[in-house]
Amino acid sequence: MTWLAPALVAAAGVAIGATVVAHLFARRRPTAVPIATTRFLPAGEFDARTLTRRPRDPWLLALRLLVLALLGAGAAQPVPDGGRTAVRQVVVLDATLAAPVADSVLRALDPRDLVLVADTGGRALPAEVMRAAGPWRPTAQARLGGALVLLARLRDSLARSADSLAVTVVSPWATTVVDAGTPTIRALLPFPLRTVRAAGAVATGDSVRAPVRVDADADDPVGAALVLLAAQPGGARVRVVRTAAPDRDDATTVVRWAPAPGDARPVLDGVRLADGSAWVAPLARLPMVPRAGDVAIAHWRDGAVAAVERRTATGRCERVVGIGLPAAGDVALTVEARHAIAMLVRPCDLAAPTLDDATLAALAAAPAPLPGGVRAALTHEQRSSWAPWLVGAAVVLAALEPLLRGRLAAPVPVTRDA
Repeated sequence: MTWLAPALVAAAGVAIGATVVAHLFARRRPTAVPIATTRFLPAGEFDARTLTRRPRDPWLLALRLLVLALLGAGAAQPVPDGGRTAVRQVVVLDATLAAPVADSVLRALDPRDLVLVADTGGRALPAEVMRAAGPWRPTAQARLGGALVLLARLRDSLARSADSLAVTVVSPWATTVVDAGTPTIRALLPFPLRTVRAAGAVATGDSVRAPVRVDADADDPVGAALVLLAAQPGGARVRVVRTAAPDRDDATTVVRWAPAPGDARPVLDGVRLADGSAWVAPLARLPMVPRAGDVAIAHWRDGAVAAVERRTATGRCERVVGIGLPAAGDVALTVEARHAIAMLVRPCDLAAPTLDDATLAALAAAPAPLPGGVRAALTHEQRSSWAPWLVGAAVVLAALEPLLRGRLAAPVPVTRDA
């Protein structure tokens, strides 16, 4: 049990103690009884006082103490713990996160943790529900403000089950995730945020909007797919190496995608790409030896690495793809294959500009308090659902106290010694 106003519990205890003391020392004036004559009474005034060891009218005392206890409990506003924890974990996931990143975060969370999805509106679901919903599907846009508004609305309900909140925001932190209204919304949350920078999903689409040079034979399946994808020739911003051509330094992104050996036998297999999409087709697994610092951008269905990305000593981006395509047939011309090839040959520098570390630090720090009127208009005060019932019961019992006192009042007989 948690008390929203614990000081009032102590005040009720003091009032109960004072009532007991006053009841013990209470003196009732004897009732006047008419007698026939006073001639035999000695002259003078008599004042009789008695102190009893046992309090008179114990039921009346119990009723008064119960009224005080109910009033004190109602004013202190009790809130049942109901599985209360010390810290409640809340994770805000940017909707543009890469699928492997988001899925790894969800797997690491406790089922009771709350997940907020920062898309264009904002969603709140328990971690176990997010995991059961299936693979993460990144979106093209994300807005942090919607998730923060939802967190401000849920703050009071979360506070009933935890002593404090630990809020972590995982995002690529593109500049578009923060808009003009985000600082005002952030000021409604009087606690710090933990910011984590993670990889975002590669932009999706079925065309390659960058100059591509393909070093391949005329009947190469990847080259044929790039023709259908409307890859812009010339410029060599992206170079796809399918043969043993010499290296050139005129491309910012080099995709080393060796053809499948002649003796390879493609089998039905599946590849999961960075945007969460899957490519299922007759494919051959080429040898892959990832290096230290490589970033996996595609996985086979059993979790093995299918493609990696790395930075070379000259600063150029290099991808190595271990997915073998059959030389004959139309496997590379299907819609799923064209999408996968477009993902694998996109330039590495298509990522949106990101927020700098100073901006992130300012966003993570606890804000200065807003004026009381603004905060009161946008947040709700936590209240106890038990308080009205406790106060109501105290009022009813207080109304019964005069009736019980009248029934328990008995005349004090006056006796005279013989």
